[in-house]
Order: sequence, then C-alpha cells, then structure tokens
Amino acid sequence: MALTTVRDKGAVVKFGGGIIKIRTTDDDGGATYGTTVYDLGYIQETTFTDSTDIEDIKDETGSVIQSLEGDRTVKLSGVLMQSDKLTLDIAKETRGNYYEVYYKSHSNVNGAVQEILFGICRIKPMIELASTTRRIPIEITCLKNETTIPSVNLSSIYGGTATSVAVAEGGYYTIIDT
Repeated sequence: MALTTVRDKGAVVKFGGGIIKIRTTDDDGGATYGTTVYDLGYIQETTFTDSTDIEDIKDETGSVIQSLEGDRTVKLSGVLMQSDKLTLDIAKETRGNYYEVYYKSHSNVNGAVQEILFGICRIKPMIELASTTRRIPIEITCLKNETTIPSVNLSSIYGGTATSVAVAEGGYYTIIDT
C-alpha cells in the first residue's frame, strides 16, 4: 500500500517543530530501501534524546569508586499537527516495519539548521487523538546498526542540503549543521 502525504495548512492549527521524513528499510544494515519517502507534515514540537544510564558503584564506606555505563536509548518524539486520513494511515501502518528517518530542525538563534539522519528505526504504532486538538503523538526509537549505513544523498532523497551522509558502524545517527 503506497502512502503519501502532503503539507496541508488546512489540517493544522499552527506551525512549528521542524520536518520529519521517513522511508522503509530493513533491519540488516539498511541495505534495502523503499522507494517512497513519507513526509509526516507539519510538526508542533520534537524532542531528540540520546541518553545512557550510569550506575555508580560504591565501596563499603559509601564512596563512589566506579561509574559504569548502562543501556543507551536514542529517541525522536514529537507531535504531528495533521490528522488527515493519509497521516493517520502512516501512523497505523508502522507495525512490523523498519525506517530510515530524516529530521531537519528549524533555524536556531545563530541561524544554523541541523539535519539528522537516523539509520534504522522503529516507530511506535499509536494513534491518540484528543477531540480539541486532533494532533498525533509520534515516538521513534533508533536502533544500533551493526554495519555502516550506506551513504545517503539527503539532497535528492529528502530535500536536505547534504549530498553524501553515512551512519557509522555501531552508530545510531549522523548530525549535519548547515
């Protein structure tokens, strides 16, 4: 089933949050890609998190003598402002699929724009529509890739600025400042 959405000003209340585009991939190094790029429309807000738990090891006196790294979690979450049928279909059809995710933020205070390419991701399948706002939450979890994700031309595939970007072996994403 081919799903395509377009930016529709009539389907949003107000603008913000950046751009998120996705395309299907596999879970084995991102070697196989879908041909369709899905634009998730207007975004109200996004949160990018890359966190690693730290466990403090204490000796018998209670002094911390070692800090060990725990699990690493990489997520991109946000609120989609459009709740038209095409956007709802994308939210519904994520079950069992892997995605390459492109995120482009709006300009920050110094005028720079960040583009992030996430190699292999899962999108939490959920639709939660409050009657007063009609906005869809989205939660994307990035997986550690075992091999280098092949070079991607962000300009031709996602409309970004970079022409050749790869995600390193053992990595989760690559950040580009433009």
